[in-house]
Amino acid sequence: MKNELITYTNRKGKTYYLCSTVTKTGKQRYIFEVEPKGEPVEEVPEGYEIKENVNGQVSLAKIVPQIILPEERAYVEKAINQHPKKILYRVDVKKNEIVVYESSISDVDFLADMLAGISGMSKGSVVSTIMENASFFPMLKFTLIDKQERLFQTKRIDPHYPDDHWVEIAALDTIQRLTDWIIPIMDDDEFFEIL
Repeated sequence: MKNELITYTNRKGKTYYLCSTVTKTGKQRYIFEVEPKGEPVEEVPEGYEIKENVNGQVSLAKIVPQIILPEERAYVEKAINQHPKKILYRVDVKKNEIVVYESSISDVDFLADMLAGISGMSKGSVVSTIMENASFFPMLKFTLIDKQERLFQTKRIDPHYPDDHWVEIAALDTIQRLTDWIIPIMDDDEFFEIL
């Protein structure tokens, strides 16, 4: 009996197949494809896990020890979920950073009202469709600096630069204090005035 192929359905509802190819140098490479290409894979290789980023891209990544504690990520996610514009934000962890991403579509209500009127769909359905297809960009990050005391450095993206340019905005502190102060003002002009 043949095993099932490894598939993964992302947050946008798109299903991907895990496939194996060989690079020009003869190394095995794993990729997720909408249509199986190369050799279909029947089990996730040992030491790897399936990851989906905030934009719905699916990949196979090596399992690495977690530096950020689950409760630290959860605290930031909870603060985002309490934000009045929570739909615009996503949280991810990368190595020693908790990164907050912002949607490229800032005025979802206006766009949803307009499209609901044209399409005849409910506003809620339109909002869901917009956010499923939105792109998200990093705008705030908490970097763990002191592993013993669990102190983080906070940086925000500087919108005045064309490339990713990060500005340090707070002294080292706990994720709880930084989150409680910064997350509520993310959609405010005050956020970009913090130095």
